[in-house]
Amino acid sequence: MLAALLLHCQESRLPTYQRMWAFMDSQKQTVFVKTSQEGIELVLNGDYAFLMESTMIDYNVQRNCDLMQVGGLLDSKGYGIGTRIGISRTHLLSVRRYLTCRPLCVVC
Repeated sequence: MLAALLLHCQESRLPTYQRMWAFMDSQKQTVFVKTSQEGIELVLNGDYAFLMESTMIDYNVQRNCDLMQVGGLLDSKGYGIGTRIGISRTHLLSVRRYLTCRPLCVVC
């Protein structure tokens, strides 16, 4: 997912994303991390903002009350689920079934 985000910034025609990419590209040695966990640790330990795919942000923010999402989404992408043709259990893959089951960070 990070590669898609970087490509989005790199190829964007919007000035904000062009500036973001120019800064990230000029500071390669200090801004890019190898794992999402490494990025999260940098956020928790210092003056660092980490760009991450939105579902990963939601997942981590719900589990760690010291994290927060700032601003909205950079872009929007749809996802699909592939199954074998003729599978008889597609009703188990209903999105509506899971929309009400999101965990919440209740005690912070």
